[in-house]
Order: sequence, then structure tokens, then C-alpha cells
Amino acid sequence: MNTTQTLAQTVARGAAPGVRRMLALAMLLALAVLPGCFGASANAGDASRQPVESNGGAPAASAGGDYVQMAAGPTGLPDLDKRFKLQGVRQYYVKNERLGSMLVVEGRVVNAGREPVDLVEVEATLFGAGGAVLMVKRGMAGVTLALSQLETFLEADIEALLNDEAGILTTNRNVAGGDSVPFMVVFFNPPEGVTEFAVKVADAQPAEA
Repeated sequence: MNTTQTLAQTVARGAAPGVRRMLALAMLLALAVLPGCFGASANAGDASRQPVESNGGAPAASAGGDYVQMAAGPTGLPDLDKRFKLQGVRQYYVKNERLGSMLVVEGRVVNAGREPVDLVEVEATLFGAGGAVLMVKRGMAGVTLALSQLETFLEADIEALLNDEAGILTTNRNVAGGDSVPFMVVFFNPPEGVTEFAVKVADAQPAEA
């Protein structure tokens, strides 16, 4: 029995029945309020989701260093959510002078295993109110663009650069254990009402001998 229960029982024994009822109600109210005092939230059990920053300021990496990714399904390598870590994940909006608003998700995938891997692919998801999935997009890791390119290039040019085979094969092949590869996913004309985003490693292959 804890100190709070002991104190409540001691006071209740010397109180009138009406006061006892008031004390009981007060205790129940305190128990209901306490979880909120410690930062409990609707997403407390889903560390993979992060709130979306709506302003156009400088992008900031997600807190805590390592970003907890969503669990991944069957792919070339099993248990991708355990074999890889995501670091420096950040999200930001870019105003392209010809395309309008774009939402960018970027970071690095770290090979947390011992064996080298090839062709790491990521998947980013945008969520709206109530956790509704608004948009999902996959992209091959390996190539990222400068802010100036995101602000001025056409959609076809941005996609072509992010999927450039030479760039991908240069950085996204034979990724040794402990090494990392950058990734960038660009959502053109993102839907309204985006409140959260999440990223996972969607696929990877064992490195060729």
C-alpha cells in the first residue's frame, strides 16, 4: 500500500460519510488526470510517427538522434526494422518557384547488421487527422538534392536526379555494417491536412559477392 492510499484511509476514518464520498471522488479524479501530467498522448505507442512542421523555416533533424522506423513487411532481407536504423530524419516544406509547395522527407539509413547490403529502398507515409493515411511514396536511397535544386527544378528533373542509376550505384551498393546511405523522398503537391509522417526501410538486398 502506498503513502497516498494510507493517508487517504487515515483521513477518511475520521471524516463524516459525506466527506468520505468527497475524498473518494477526489482520488478518482486525481487518478484520471495523472497520466496526462506525464505527457501521455494518442501516439505514445507509435514512436515511428513524427509531427509535421508546417512552417517554411530551416529543417531540423528529429529529436533523439535515431528515428524509430515503422515495421517493414516481407522483402529481400527479413526484419528490416531490426537490420537498419534511421538517423537524422527530417521533414520540411519547400516552395518551388514553378511547382508550388513540396514536402521533403530525408535522412540516412544505417546498416545495423554485420553483412553488407545493396539497393536500400525507403517508404515515407503522410498521415492526417485520426491517423488517416493521406499519401505513400517509395524511393531508392543514395541521392539527395540541394535546397536550390528543390526550389527551381521541374518535377521530371527532380525525379530523374533522385533515381539516377549512376548516383544510386555509387552510394547504395555494398553498404557495410555500420555504414549509412542518404535518402530523400519528395511529395509534389502534398495533400492538405498533413499532421504526421513516418519512414521505413521498404526493401534491401544482400550485397553481391
